[in-house]
Amino acid sequence: MPSTKSKNKRVKEIKEDIVKDYNYLNFLYNATHPKAYCSSPPHQVYIEATNVCNLRCSHCPQSTMRRRPQYMDIGLFEKIIKELSPSKPFIDLYLQGESLLHPKIVEMVKISRDYGLLPRITTNATLLKKELSKKLIAAGLNKIEFSMSGATKKTYEDIHRGAIFEKTLNNVLDFLELNAEAGFPVHTRSVFVEEVKTKSDKERYYKLFSKLPLDDVYVSPLINMFGWNKEIDLNPFKKLPKERWPICKCPWRQFGINADGTVRACIFDYDSRYLIGDANKENIRDIWNSKKMQKFRQTVVDRRYEDFDKPGLPLCTECSQIWPTGNKSSDSTQFPQDFIKEMEAFFGKKQPTLKAKYSDYETKNKKAGYLKKHRDEWMAEARGEKEIS
Repeated sequence: MPSTKSKNKRVKEIKEDIVKDYNYLNFLYNATHPKAYCSSPPHQVYIEATNVCNLRCSHCPQSTMRRRPQYMDIGLFEKIIKELSPSKPFIDLYLQGESLLHPKIVEMVKISRDYGLLPRITTNATLLKKELSKKLIAAGLNKIEFSMSGATKKTYEDIHRGAIFEKTLNNVLDFLELNAEAGFPVHTRSVFVEEVKTKSDKERYYKLFSKLPLDDVYVSPLINMFGWNKEIDLNPFKKLPKERWPICKCPWRQFGINADGTVRACIFDYDSRYLIGDANKENIRDIWNSKKMQKFRQTVVDRRYEDFDKPGLPLCTECSQIWPTGNKSSDSTQFPQDFIKEMEAFFGKKQPTLKAKYSDYETKNKKAGYLKKHRDEWMAEARGEKEIS
């Protein structure tokens, strides 16, 4: 007979699963039937640990950002997590900046876990030393993404200005080995941004990184950052009548909290051109449906994107995220598209059609064995000293 304690624990888990499922289905409806008020809580919340970065990547507008350097106060962070915890959104500990620069990033991961949330980090991995990797894994990090645009030293260092190819790779390999030793508790993903500079490295990237015990070897489309990246030409799309412009899904799915506690309606708004609240003064869940956020959503529904533009500082009118630029077959930014399709997927398989990729344990374990035995050989291939086998 199960004990009263174990029964109560199971009842609590069932209740949490019901709430999670309800919130997800409600999110699917709101995102595909957009209105100013969103009855579902945010599905995903980006919390900026810091807007400071140690690199100056060529496809990132970090060097032009006008916001002053900030590190989020740990007390404010816990307040935000506590307020978000009842609705169980995914927590992404990054926006602008390199999250591992925050001196209390491990504590942030642990706080998120203590409140029952799943913390995730995207990092350039230059600061991911062995000791920090051990601490992040032990604290309960749910997912880590390694930003690796370029599969040769020349391409990588040309894009990730300030980084050293071999050092970053060794940091990634150390984390993967430690994660394997711990039984793969952290979901791992490498991210390669496809642009003119990297296209020649794309196949090489797939070949190299597919050998490693990663859950996902991902190629991301380039984001134009409101016209900052000139490689993407939106003029052919902008000629369409406004009523044929897509409605962005982001305002019904997610929002971003800056390192100083101010809240932005759009996670891509790196310079905070449109703020909707302040987590220092307000409950973060109230900000989700604040007057400013509802105005933002209604303006998006009405396709009056120019309302957000400021002189020389465009927002939605110059954003590439809603348009079919590059290969977006695996890009989740504009998910979901079809309510009925996603409902059928949910009730038929209990999983969305666009879901995180997880390699099975046996495959990852086999690749971890390869890495342990052939790490020097893999590094030689990465440096171009050997043909990729």
